[in-house]
Amino acid sequence: MAEFMPIRQRNIYSVRSGINERNCKELLRFNSESVDFLAAQFIEESDTRGGGISRRQQMEIFLRLVGDAGFQSGVAQYVGVHRTTANKTIRYVMSRVLEQSHNWIRFPTTDEDMTEAKVSWQRHFRSPSAIGALYCTQIDIQKPGLQGE
Repeated sequence: MAEFMPIRQRNIYSVRSGINERNCKELLRFNSESVDFLAAQFIEESDTRGGGISRRQQMEIFLRLVGDAGFQSGVAQYVGVHRTTANKTIRYVMSRVLEQSHNWIRFPTTDEDMTEAKVSWQRHFRSPSAIGALYCTQIDIQKPGLQGE
């Protein structure tokens, strides 16, 4: 009877090349200690499923995509995970970052803070009337009722 039963094919996982100290800053735009900090800050240790990728690897996948906006399949191939895993990981880490965004992303709210920010941006970058910047990101910002310009 055993000869008629299909035997489940064994899963073979690619060797994860990983990101080492030498190429960490170049590929992720953060040094290794910062990647560890971000992983600890945003991803709980219990968020790794049995034998799955570590929270450090999850953060590497996320940072690799946002640091060099390409395709998830390219990130997956480089890191050594399946495209589906990369997709789920990126979505998961992004949701964790967004949950805590109010702790990290702040713009001036008072007139004094805005004036100080404008002076600083003008002095350092010759960018008049700027109060902040987002790197290579386009987001929908609701125009404030006061000082909407």
